[in-house]
Amino acid sequence: GLAELEVPIMAMGGTIDDGTPYEWGAKLTYDHAGSKNKTLITFPGAGHMLFLDPCENLPWVQNSVYRDAICTDAVWDTRPLDIVMHYTTAFLRDTLNADPDARATLAGRQPTLDNVEYNTTVAVTSTNVQPPSTLTAEGGEYEVVAGLTMPGATEQIPAPGESYDGVYFAYLHESSGSDGPDRLRFEVVQAFSGSDCAIRFGEEAPQVCTPIGTERNGRTARVDLTVAEVPVSVRDLNSRASYSISGRELLALVHGASPTASAPAGFAFSGGFGFLLTYDDGVLIQIDQPAAPIQPER
Repeated sequence: GLAELEVPIMAMGGTIDDGTPYEWGAKLTYDHAGSKNKTLITFPGAGHMLFLDPCENLPWVQNSVYRDAICTDAVWDTRPLDIVMHYTTAFLRDTLNADPDARATLAGRQPTLDNVEYNTTVAVTSTNVQPPSTLTAEGGEYEVVAGLTMPGATEQIPAPGESYDGVYFAYLHESSGSDGPDRLRFEVVQAFSGSDCAIRFGEEAPQVCTPIGTERNGRTARVDLTVAEVPVSVRDLNSRASYSISGRELLALVHGASPTASAPAGFAFSGGFGFLLTYDDGVLIQIDQPAAPIQPER
């Protein structure tokens, strides 16, 4: 039975499917399969024809006596096929190719995709977020490091009274000011990249995802952070290579100082890349300028 399954599974379904009832199909499979890695994509209010091409792409449907049954699904206006293809591609790349980016897509915080519900047991076993000890070399400033890849979706700004926890995207505030010499001011905003950005913004993606996209009227939060003792990685504006530096060196660069003598020849800093701020239960543990995000599929 289902409990004996060991292979990864992904189940998708609409909650009012009267051909393959959701509770007997997708939901039952997810709840009872013995697979370690399993994912359930739920489309509330969707019926059996959810996975069919839009009717304008199916001329034979136009004069069919079944047209109303096929073309009146409750989610036709919510890009269901884009969402289906997004998760199916990630699932197959993770399962067949052990693609770490695909695994991160399945396991990470999901973008808000209309009213789709997402459940998974998939976990990231190795991520691009290195602990500070591996990013900050003992030998000093400007050691070459693997750049931190921009995730498909960074964390949402926490509600008042809640702690920051996870990876957040932020820009240096234009004033770079704060109330102390060891502090920098950042503007935090949820950001999207790659296929997550393409799905989030739909037809607007080519204009918004360049390559990082943010909501035009999305929530922002201004934070003053003590950074002097926080490990940092920055990108060279010229070579695009990533280097580990100290928080104190970041402070100096932001305020216009030249890099220390250990910087590579021709190194140039720019705060315009934006930053990823990594928190652990409210504590800032890492600051990174992300490596180039994956361009959205178009």
